[in-house]
Amino acid sequence: MKQSVDTHKNKGTLKLLAIGISRIFDPIFLFPIAYFLIARYFSIRSIDIALLFAFQILPTVLFFLFHLKRGSIDFDITNRLNRIPLLAIALISTITTLYLLVLLKYTTIIYLHSILLFVVVLLFFITLYWKISIHMLVITLFCTLLGLFYDSLWYSLSIIFIPLVGWARIYLKKHTPLQVIAGSTLGGLSFLAIYIHYTA
Repeated sequence: MKQSVDTHKNKGTLKLLAIGISRIFDPIFLFPIAYFLIARYFSIRSIDIALLFAFQILPTVLFFLFHLKRGSIDFDITNRLNRIPLLAIALISTITTLYLLVLLKYTTIIYLHSILLFVVVLLFFITLYWKISIHMLVITLFCTLLGLFYDSLWYSLSIIFIPLVGWARIYLKKHTPLQVIAGSTLGGLSFLAIYIHYTA
């Protein structure tokens, strides 16, 4: 009986840990942070960063919060089909922001944003048929890009978060191992394209 109680407690602790990891590294929080840090790295003016946030980040976040409050989605957007409208908003926002970057003549970041557009397009079409882990895509890109643009030591320290997030998503049964691997692979390939361009 005691062993059964201990096992139940351990499972409860692991579940809380997995939920905590999933929330802390949720794309809805992580992507805006990464976007801001990268914009600062490329010396984009504060007023222009605010403008980019208004077009790139705000529409998707507001759409998400609106439907979360209505109860039509859960925080993880577990239902694959519910992700499609959100990704459509993200796609429109990314196209608009890319055009804005061209107008503002921030040529150094246009390539990176073009990769972002390509990734969002891929996500949209993949999600029409299959549920890929956006958590893994974003955490992989977050850790690798900050390691590239800021300090290689950061990458060495933060890389541990990638398998941790993968474990959390699988433990909570939000994704299969294949969906987790696919998300991280897409993030890794996106980073590779960016790395080759900015280090050539």
